[in-house]
Amino acid sequence: MKKNYLAIILFGLVILAGCDKGFDNQNLSRSSNNAAQVISSGNDQCSPGQVEVKNVAARQDGDWTYITGILRHSCSMAVGVELKWTAFYSDNNVAWSRNFWPNSTSNIPPNVDFPFEGMNSSRMPPSSNTISVIETRPW
Repeated sequence: MKKNYLAIILFGLVILAGCDKGFDNQNLSRSSNNAAQVISSGNDQCSPGQVEVKNVAARQDGDWTYITGILRHSCSMAVGVELKWTAFYSDNNVAWSRNFWPNSTSNIPPNVDFPFEGMNSSRMPPSSNTISVIETRPW
């Protein structure tokens, strides 16, 4: 009798685990599709090529490296901008690469100088840095 109950419980757990896994896959699929639509919609109206990054400067303070600059975009509407910061050591090896949204989930108005700052922990300071625009989207 105890073996039957144990078998029923194990069978139920296997069924529940399978249902839960299928539910997670469906949610991931839906999330990916929705995100792709938002990104596509944002890029149709404002491309990364419409964003200018200027006055980029880096400084080291203790174990932290800071990078600052100014963003300005010529899009027809306010958008969020995602930047990629890549830091290099003197031997040209990548120290780190980090994506960040300088204004978080807030849009940046068009044709306005927007100052930004990023920071990354680094015990060995990089010798050079690059900033590139990788995505724009309205929030």
